[in-house]
Amino acid sequence: MKMPVLFIGHGAPMNATRDSDFTKALITLGSKLPQPTAILVISAHWETEGTSISSHIAPEKINDFFGDHPELHTLRYTPPGAPLQAEATRRLIPGSTIDNDRGIDHGAWAILVHLFPNADVPVYQMSLNKALTLADAKMVGRKLQPLRDEGVLIIGSGNICHNTRKIDRNQHASPLSWNTGFDQVFADTLRKSNHENLATPHVLSPEFGPEAVPTNEHYVPFLYALGATVENDTIETIYEGFEHASMSLRSYAWWPR
Repeated sequence: MKMPVLFIGHGAPMNATRDSDFTKALITLGSKLPQPTAILVISAHWETEGTSISSHIAPEKINDFFGDHPELHTLRYTPPGAPLQAEATRRLIPGSTIDNDRGIDHGAWAILVHLFPNADVPVYQMSLNKALTLADAKMVGRKLQPLRDEGVLIIGSGNICHNTRKIDRNQHASPLSWNTGFDQVFADTLRKSNHENLATPHVLSPEFGPEAVPTNEHYVPFLYALGATVENDTIETIYEGFEHASMSLRSYAWWPR
């Protein structure tokens, strides 16, 4: 069965343990997903020179977050790895390399704990290549399309708007104007299928883009995911919302017809 493609605005690591409208949306989405042979997560939290693909047979959970959060430290998410799919992915991406040691970061486990709570589906990750332009990232995503026919669920995990300099410690703080502004411009552009414009967020919205996307690492997983879609996929908005004033949790699924 051909797999859908997801982009999840993962937000703060604490979403792994929260009971919220956002996490309920992920649980609902998980109940609708077909069973994958493996899950490939392209996370904002793994950047490298060149493209690396994790291939650990039993990837450990990486506690890559700030602050003293005992509930996150004790949270267990221990899926098997996917070395066969990792090697298949390496063959699709010229110049990519295998990393046999890396575990899974919170861009993966904080959402998979809701999507696949039994941790019974093999998981691996592909890094963000820091040398690529945003348009290049979409082209790399396009090379991943054959994996969908092999049962691999591709997930981009980041945030459409993400500015850690403007974060409010209060999860429910009102979103800043540039957060809501860019989020809406982005959604309107995607709905109109103006995909090329999405690769230049500061041009897409000169007013809001510089604050909403001050760095690329949380935005670019969307472009990898978008590249893995095909024209006749049906797009569904999984969630629209904000947290900590400066993050958009906007999330999508592209379903094959």
